Amino acid sequence: MRIVIVGLGLIGGSLAGACRKVFPKSHVIGVTRNRVALAKAKKKGWIHEGYTDLKQAFKQGRFSGTHLRTAPFVILCTPVDTLKNFLLQLDRLAPARTIVTDAGSVKGFLVRWAQRRRWRRIQYVGAHPMAGSHERGIDYARPDLFKEAVTFVMPGRGPSSRTVAQFWKKISKQVVLISAEEHDRITSEISHLPHLIASALVASVSRKSLPFSANGFLDTTRIAASDPNLWAPIFQENRKELFRALATFESRLIFLKKTLKKGNRGRLKRFLEASQRRRKSL
Repeated sequence: MRIVIVGLGLIGGSLAGACRKVFPKSHVIGVTRNRVALAKAKKKGWIHEGYTDLKQAFKQGRFSGTHLRTAPFVILCTPVDTLKNFLLQLDRLAPARTIVTDAGSVKGFLVRWAQRRRWRRIQYVGAHPMAGSHERGIDYARPDLFKEAVTFVMPGRGPSSRTVAQFWKKISKQVVLISAEEHDRITSEISHLPHLIASALVASVSRKSLPFSANGFLDTTRIAASDPNLWAPIFQENRKELFRALATFESRLIFLKKTLKKGNRGRLKRFLEASQRRRKSL
């Protein structure tokens, strides 16, 4: 199998390492503009070849024939606002019947757009492994990043969906087939909302108080240290579902404000106990 990984940051680098371990007979090609990341991926033995752009990769990479078995399997591990452009490029450059998946955190806008297009060379199947870190770059990548992760796959027609699901089953702990819309609802609540709240919480604390931050504040706001270039497009593309999740969170804040204002200790304790039970059940 010829595996092409576009983007060699935390996710792409980890995926390259995982592919070399899980698919030892595969030929892994990395594509990124970051020459340092290419060099490190090669040094770690995670990729066989590395290129700085797609055109160069498909011109010089080891590709032959147009049969499904010899066409490359491509995984896009770049920010969500770059995915459309990469799909368009791949449809011009890749061999026929190339299967393309991704690791993007928002699916609705991309899947709907892809379904409206008539692709000539590629078959796109959306996916999203629920793994990551507030750290960025290949220096923090590790082949076992997806070992305990759930991966969402957006099912479609034809063998490409089965191929993508089988790929992620080898890489991650569990694969869940789900619609793009349901995926975006879930991730808005358990991923995007916490990131936005963590950022808002950091912005709500005075500079005078920040130097005294202890474990509680640091643990709660860890993800606010994530890359803004990655997360701003995620919030933007999933703003409809994120707005809905924010409205629910806002209602809880209003409830707590009223409870504190009235000094209702019993109601406050019951709220905290309910939240404690839900957290302990995870």
